[in-house]
This record gives sequence, C-alpha cells and structure tokens, in this order.
Amino acid sequence: MPRMDGSSAIPGNFASKLGGALGAWITGVLLSLAGYISAEGVTEQPAGTLMMIRIDFAIVPAILVLIIGLCCLAFSKLEKQAAEFEAEKKAKETPLTEDA
Repeated sequence: MPRMDGSSAIPGNFASKLGGALGAWITGVLLSLAGYISAEGVTEQPAGTLMMIRIDFAIVPAILVLIIGLCCLAFSKLEKQAAEFEAEKKAKETPLTEDA
C-alpha cells in the first residue's frame, strides 16, 4: 500500500495558503474602500483608513476567535454525547443469548 503522509498534509496546506491569500485580498479591498493612500511620501492617512486598520486587525480577529470558541464549545458537548451513542450502538449490536 502506498504511503499517504503527503496526501494527508495537502488539504491542510492548501487551506492555509487559501486563507492567507483571501485574508490579504480582503484587507486590501477594505483599505481601498476606506481611502488608503499608497503614494510614496504620504505620512498621514485619512481617519477612516486608520479606523479600518484598527477594525481589520483587532475587532475582526476578536469576533472570529469568539466564533471559533463557540464552535469548540458546541463540539465538546457533542463529544460527551459520542460516548453515549457508542454505548447504544454496541448494545444494539451484541446479540442476546437464549438459554435452551
């Protein structure tokens, strides 16, 4: 049987690269919508741009961490129920023996 070490790492690597690219693209779009000035020698940005930078690098990650935490909490409750489901499954699979 062929080794599958590399194949199991490919989806995670792809997701990481895609997430990084989408994050950079969304940041660029948001900054351009906020009026970011990318000209050489510009030392001050509009107030809306500075606020967008604060939102993009502080508030958005905090919201995402909160969402991830809620998902982890939901899965931890499911993990507790998984043991009960396994016990029920084993109980259904074990045949009852009848004394003759």
